[in-house]
Amino acid sequence: MRNVVVFWLLLLWCAACTTVTRQPPPAAPPQAVQPPVGETQDEELRRIVREAEPIINNILDAINKTDHAAYIRDFNDAMRSAYHDKRQFKKINKWRKSRIGEYTAKNVWKIQKQNQYYIIYYWTKFTKAQNPVTIRMVLERNQESKVLQVAMLSYDAPELKE
Repeated sequence: MRNVVVFWLLLLWCAACTTVTRQPPPAAPPQAVQPPVGETQDEELRRIVREAEPIINNILDAINKTDHAAYIRDFNDAMRSAYHDKRQFKKINKWRKSRIGEYTAKNVWKIQKQNQYYIIYYWTKFTKAQNPVTIRMVLERNQESKVLQVAMLSYDAPELKE
C-alpha cells in the first residue's frame, strides 16, 4: 500500500513541460483575468491556456531547481496540504530527475473544461526521456481571489513506470 501511495505522489510530482523555450518564472503569482462578455468556449479555453502559462513555467522551473516553495506557489489548499513536506519533495524530485532528467521544453497538447475545472495536457521534453512526458494540470478558480490554482498535477512517461 505504501508503495502505491509513494508511486502516486511521485507521479504527481513529475508533470509539467512544452516545446517552447523555458522562461524564468514571473516575480508574482498570476493575476485573475476577467472573461470578456460574449466569449465563446474556444476563446475561453485559449485565454485559460495563456493564463496558465506562468503557472506551468513556474512549476517546471521549480522542478529543475528543486525549489519546493516555488513548486507549490500556485497550488490550491488541498494540493499544498498534500505537498507540504519539503524533504519528500526533494526525494521525489531526485527520483524523477534520475528517470527523466531536467525539463527543457513544452507544448500544449489539449485543453478541456469539466464543470469548474480546466484540464490542460502538455507534451514536455526532459533530457533523459525518450518520448514526450505528458503532464496533466487541472486548474480551478479560487473562489475569493478568482486566480487560477492547481487542483491536480500528474506526469506520465514510460520511464516513470519502471
